[in-house]
Amino acid sequence: MEKTLLELDASEKRFEVRTVDEEGVIGVVDYAVRVIDPLRPDCMLIGTGPFAGSKLPGVNRLTVAGVSPLTEAFHVSSVGGAGYFLSKTGVDFLLIKRRVEVDGFVVPVIKNVDDSLSVEFYDISEDELMDIYQEKGVFSLQAHLLERYGDEFKVGDEHLLMRILAVGPGALTTKMGAIVTTLIRKGKFLPNADGLAGRGGMGSLLAQTFRIVGIVYGGNYERKFPVDLSDKGALNGIFQRLFNDGMVAVVKDATKKYKKGTLLSNYENSGSDLPMFNFNYRISSEDRERLYKLLVDNLLKPFSENVVHRTCGEPNCPTPCKKVNDKVKLDYEPTNALGPNSGIFVLEDVQKVAKKADICGIDGIELGNMTATVIEWVQRGMLGEEELGMNATVSFDPHRYTLDDSKKNMQFCLKLIEDIAYGNTEFAKRLGRGIRAACKELDRVHEGGRDGAKFCDFAYYTPVGRENGCIAPIRYRVPGAIVVPGVVPGKFHTDYSYTEYIPEELGKISAERSIWEMSAENLVFCRFHRKWYEKEIESVFKEVFGMNVNLYEHHRKLLRKIIEFNERLKATPMPLETRLSKDAIKTYIMEHNVGDAENWIEKVERGGDRAVEEYWKRAQKSFNDLITG
Repeated sequence: MEKTLLELDASEKRFEVRTVDEEGVIGVVDYAVRVIDPLRPDCMLIGTGPFAGSKLPGVNRLTVAGVSPLTEAFHVSSVGGAGYFLSKTGVDFLLIKRRVEVDGFVVPVIKNVDDSLSVEFYDISEDELMDIYQEKGVFSLQAHLLERYGDEFKVGDEHLLMRILAVGPGALTTKMGAIVTTLIRKGKFLPNADGLAGRGGMGSLLAQTFRIVGIVYGGNYERKFPVDLSDKGALNGIFQRLFNDGMVAVVKDATKKYKKGTLLSNYENSGSDLPMFNFNYRISSEDRERLYKLLVDNLLKPFSENVVHRTCGEPNCPTPCKKVNDKVKLDYEPTNALGPNSGIFVLEDVQKVAKKADICGIDGIELGNMTATVIEWVQRGMLGEEELGMNATVSFDPHRYTLDDSKKNMQFCLKLIEDIAYGNTEFAKRLGRGIRAACKELDRVHEGGRDGAKFCDFAYYTPVGRENGCIAPIRYRVPGAIVVPGVVPGKFHTDYSYTEYIPEELGKISAERSIWEMSAENLVFCRFHRKWYEKEIESVFKEVFGMNVNLYEHHRKLLRKIIEFNERLKATPMPLETRLSKDAIKTYIMEHNVGDAENWIEKVERGGDRAVEEYWKRAQKSFNDLITG
């Protein structure tokens, strides 16, 4: 398939437009894994899918691909709706390179008006950037760029479609920086319509490696398809032939789970089994029920009683999956990580912490995974105020927890997030390098831990490679999320159902799920649409492009290429290495009678950590066998 590629070299202020038409390249990840050299990763890719710019629902996300500074492996992250605006530039793939070291930062401005593509480079010094960040962090940078370039995206009195990607202060100092973008309509930001490509620290990659802190883009280009995908009648005809129903009806039915939003639906599905108090599954069932009731009464009910429904900005999607309460958008994963898993159970307190993470431009999932660990270290007396460089008042005992403790933990987290984002203390700088690196440094400094306990005992992460690569797992207490997190960990590239599998079954079903999740990343589909997408997307491809594509096999091969890529980086999944991660598996097996045919309960009782490692190895082998076989 032909793709229009815009190559940017921000260091030399150069750009080049060319056509990419390579066999086997149908999506962003296909091209990224070819063009990025794992041994000298001097580029990253941002792109849209083959249906971007159309009125087909769920196809206008934006995918970012590169070598993650956090996992030290190939990674992809995406954000809803932002690909539609890149399609208005006439560009499919944005290849970002840097050839020389530069001072300061750059913001490329990409505009296509009446089929004329232009690129401008706006220089901004580090001092200027820090001044801009002072008020509202990444949102202040977005506002600065809109004020500077908003009028340039007008033709007469008509506003062109435009979007701004930006990074916050956390992208400059940590490995967890997100890429943030807010929907713009008629030259103004839509309140609380922001989204993040957060997982894997791709904002940190953009800022630290390529010295780019923002990208402004848009225009009035109209993408042409062999079938008119701007005609809802034509799209309805396709859906009628494939599903015997209209497009909107099919999509609404497929996405109905997300109509309530991820926060309410996932908290309800998890119930008292949800992660809380730093993934502590030694909490008694009585205390878990009591704590879950506190959460329902003080977070979920108040949130649902005053909620505004909206979409992520994806054009033509009928499902309002995003929920805003009191001008703060809350999704399940960051809300869980920064909320009950960090000992914060009150809506107002969670909103403050979540907003602080967004302002700093840091992935809230990774950040909340970290704040929970630090709070536990403090609760256990392993860290004092002198080493922290801040007040150490927390309350993290689930048995004695009351609502008054929520505010204490919230205030601690607000200060810790600020310190991490700006690198204010040596302790915060350690955390900015990732929780795995921080654990190793603290255990070394304290000669293996404090009072017989290692710092790494209380950290929960997916280890990647033998050095410091890691990422926070998805926020579900299920074996798939912990044992076989997929080729791209930290995302839903695995089985995350509450089921009882022997390891071979878990590996196989997780690999099947990973293949389809990668198809959504590569073709830049919203995974919330997967119930219709996975059934008939091959037929849609044939109807629109006249192509017979076996997407399952295509993406199985793509995952194999990513595995080979990561093997060259020496950044492959490693066995669980922290007590907390192993405990999560042990307690799940014991409580859910996992693998009863092999009596895994008895294996865990007798073998402990050895049994967990056996489960991991067998599941991982089964996963890899399906992908690479």
